[in-house]
Amino acid sequence: AYGSNLHPRRLTARVPSARLRGTGLLPGRSLHFHKQGMDGSGKCNVLPDGHGVYVAVYTMDAADKPMLDQIEHVGIGYEVAAVNVRGFGECFTYFATETHIVDELAPYCWYHELVVQGCCFHDLPADYLAGVSAIARVRDPDKRRRRKNWNLIHSMRRST
Repeated sequence: AYGSNLHPRRLTARVPSARLRGTGLLPGRSLHFHKQGMDGSGKCNVLPDGHGVYVAVYTMDAADKPMLDQIEHVGIGYEVAAVNVRGFGECFTYFATETHIVDELAPYCWYHELVVQGCCFHDLPADYLAGVSAIARVRDPDKRRRRKNWNLIHSMRRST
């Protein structure tokens, strides 16, 4: 996980069998918020053009992967790919397809904060957190979705 699923509370809400194993670095990569989500906002993506992207490595029951693929909209903007994470070996993650990359997009405030909370939970380096925190964001016009996600964020903050 490198985006909104970084924090275990977020991922286990989606995939109850997920168990955190640790964190790692994808060297030579950069984090972007330019994948067009189903809601029209910017979601996370990783490109092979940077200093590195920190990831959280989880295990989960194989039977739960199709559910996570559906949540992540595999085939509709994201594709599954293998990555090697030092200390963990081969893992899978999601990368945006070219058809769903829109560089002008910004994440909703709540989505951005999910990523920030994940970075804080894993105590990622201050300069990495500063880079993520500096990303421009926009307010989600859907009040119900906004409230639901901010409630999750508040529970994350209380648990740390």
